[in-house]
Amino acid sequence: STQSTGEEFMGGTSGALYTIALTAAAGQAKLSGDLGCEDVTLEVLTSCLDSGLSAIVRYGKAREGDCTMLDVLYPVLRVMQLNASADMTTLTALCSQAADTGVMKTETLKPRAGRASYIRTEDTDACSDPGAVAAATWVKAVCKCFYLDDL
Repeated sequence: STQSTGEEFMGGTSGALYTIALTAAAGQAKLSGDLGCEDVTLEVLTSCLDSGLSAIVRYGKAREGDCTMLDVLYPVLRVMQLNASADMTTLTALCSQAADTGVMKTETLKPRAGRASYIRTEDTDACSDPGAVAAATWVKAVCKCFYLDDL
């Protein structure tokens, strides 16, 4: 299953957190009914991402601002929520920008969760959080794959 892929192939904490997020997102998707891929709406995707992020917070104990993947994924979620009526090209461009901005933001944050929190602060100054970079990479890949050719 998609949920076990993160845990099986990613390893580490990120793999476990993605597994938790995907399991929660799948549960939320089931609440929307028996949907085929062509039936999934932005509203469904947004609620699935919201559920997945809530599960990461609940089990991982990190929050936005802790210098983690959440500093990318929550801004993407807000873009999706605030731009639900935008065309998909605009929406995916905004999501991609939010992901990049989230990565840059981690360069200024003090790591309070994740592996970076175990490293001396002076060794992480002006460095992007690896979990944030990874999250931005897949967000941008999804945007490019489905709606844009030039991200």
